[in-house]
Amino acid sequence: SASATRRRSGAKSSAPADLHHHEDHMSRTPKAGDTVYSVNGQMAMYVSTANGGGHIVQPLIEDGDGVSEPESHYADGVDIWPTVYLEPPKPKLDAEIARQQEKLTALRVEVSELERQKREAAQGQREVKERLAQHTALRYIDEMVAGRVPPLCVRFHAYRAPEIIPTADALKNPDRDRSYREPAFKLLTLFGSSAGDLQWHVNHYSDGSGQWTELHFVATQDEGLAEIRRRYALAVDEWRARGEDRKHYGDAIGWAVALPNGWIEVPEDVAAYIDAKKREAARQAHEKARQALADAEQALRAVEAA
Repeated sequence: SASATRRRSGAKSSAPADLHHHEDHMSRTPKAGDTVYSVNGQMAMYVSTANGGGHIVQPLIEDGDGVSEPESHYADGVDIWPTVYLEPPKPKLDAEIARQQEKLTALRVEVSELERQKREAAQGQREVKERLAQHTALRYIDEMVAGRVPPLCVRFHAYRAPEIIPTADALKNPDRDRSYREPAFKLLTLFGSSAGDLQWHVNHYSDGSGQWTELHFVATQDEGLAEIRRRYALAVDEWRARGEDRKHYGDAIGWAVALPNGWIEVPEDVAAYIDAKKREAARQAHEKARQALADAEQALRAVEAA
């Protein structure tokens, strides 16, 4: 009847019973190769309508995590779905949003952990550098590891006053031209001292069997003078602690006599001790010379009497 025709016509004007669309796709039906979705949100490649009802599709399987490898899909056989959607239904969208949010949360946790490790590494590096900076001998350790040495150094000798010289001169082996067995440079070694400090020792022999000399690396003449003055202050304290037992003058006296004027400030008690020793030495020399003169005069008289 006409009313039945109108009902069928009315049913056809909306989406087919086995095909659902969003409003902006109401007039379009899928064609072969289109991507469609099930009621649960699974993706498939559309093939055709099925003779017995429904739709023939090739379900698409997700591949790749989107992080370590790109996301992709591949078809896995064919299937018949009773209904298809041209756009993901809301449950699929909600699930995808939740999955992406979980992935974002995991990435944020990972980034936060990396940042924490980075901060801890930086803090650890700062602490190491601060500890190394406590040792003046390691002030230029980074440059030395890179093959560069400071331009100057203080060479501390065992039995004479220190000197500030170019580092290249301190490291160059003066015997290298005498024998091919001698290395071009001296052996440089880092040692711990009994005072709990670190010292660079230089030795002519590559096996370290010769007499060593301490080197303290500096960038400027002023740095070298500062280290000499620091060491001299320690030597003066040691000298004063000896009390009256000062047979061995030590660096407090030796450096005061040998170093150029202006390099160190000699304390009054050290200067007075040096003056007293000079006067005593001059008196002894005078007495010795006077005795030698008296002996010579006596010998002369003996010769004249003969």
